[in-house]
Amino acid sequence: MFSAYCCDGDDHWTPETVREWWRDRARGTAYLAARRPVWEADDEKSGQGTAAAAEACAAYLDGELAAHLRAYLFWLDERRSPAAADRLPQP
Repeated sequence: MFSAYCCDGDDHWTPETVREWWRDRARGTAYLAARRPVWEADDEKSGQGTAAAAEACAAYLDGELAAHLRAYLFWLDERRSPAAADRLPQP
């Protein structure tokens, strides 16, 4: 799920690979949900807030990420940020 994370996305990602990742995003949310008990137990010892961070990540996957990916897909196609009048592609 996180391969190439923090790398130069414009060199790694294409509209096709973004859409492929988007179709498979349920794998990421399932992983986050399955690991939650482990992170909660770790948080009891360390107090680092890993479980809350994973929950925030899952909420982002289920929420605002779609809009952000639409803008990124526009960028990949046009190599410019979208203007208000531009139609954004679907992820």
